[in-house]
Amino acid sequence: MLEWALVPIAILLVAFADWLVYRAIRQLGKQWSLEARVLEDHELVTTGPYAIVRNPIYTGIYALMIATGFAFSTWPATLVAIPIYWIGTKLRVSSEEQMLRARFGPAFDAYAARVPPIFPRII
Repeated sequence: MLEWALVPIAILLVAFADWLVYRAIRQLGKQWSLEARVLEDHELVTTGPYAIVRNPIYTGIYALMIATGFAFSTWPATLVAIPIYWIGTKLRVSSEEQMLRARFGPAFDAYAARVPPIFPRII
């Protein structure tokens, strides 16, 4: 019974994740790439989804993973996947943000001080 109750939550999470990832990629425009890089004319994007979290694509992927766990997996598998995803994401985010910090310096530091990396602030 609990599994069926999670289906609507999974559907909402998928819709949210799809919207968030789509908006984040559109906001980045030509700066978006699967490969972590900084272009010569790179701009620090801090609007749209990037005003809520610094890495909204990873936030969306996390929501998709949770939704997939709710809809198609078991609790133990989902609970194992969460820390594995978290470790990999922390490594990738650290690497990407190091490049942004090197390129934008104090502007990135000010942005990072006011906007959380993955999960939006509730308060």
